[in-house]
Amino acid sequence: SIIATNNQTIGDLTKQSPKYSFVDLQKLFETQTIPLYPLSDPIHPNETGYQLIGDALTKHILGLNI
Repeated sequence: SIIATNNQTIGDLTKQSPKYSFVDLQKLFETQTIPLYPLSDPIHPNETGYQLIGDALTKHILGLNI
């Protein structure tokens, strides 16, 4: 719930100013059906999770996810 609250706050900031942008990685992770975290570390993504983050940020920077 803390992540959802933070995402909402950041999302609101992006609506107020074009100098801010936001990539909702939590929503992206929630739509996946493959494991994105190792069993030994439920906080840090596994290699697949980091690849997913990198792809999403690359698309955002390049303007491909509009």
